[in-house]
Amino acid sequence: MSYTAEVTREGDEWIADVVGVPGAHTSGRNLEVLQANLQEVLGRVLDRQRELAERASEAAAQLARSGWSVRDIGGALHMTPSRVSQILAARPDMERTSVRSGGGRGRSTGR
Repeated sequence: MSYTAEVTREGDEWIADVVGVPGAHTSGRNLEVLQANLQEVLGRVLDRQRELAERASEAAAQLARSGWSVRDIGGALHMTPSRVSQILAARPDMERTSVRSGGGRGRSTGR
């Protein structure tokens, strides 16, 4: 996969931001150092994104196994029910688990 970086010069430093990858920005005293720093920071940011995605997937699976609907899981994990369904469908351990798509687990809202 390839990425695009916006590079500018500020004083004695080169500054770069990877387009579309939040948190992937760095600087260097010359272009060679900047390129090495870009590769390092991009690798770290992408590793962190993968780690967070794996944790969200595991959390969604645990909630589904506990009987939560995809709508409730989505609300709890701040993602759409469609995304929850995609995540659960991609998990081999969820093949035989029935996940409700409707709402409401009968939890009290305190009202």
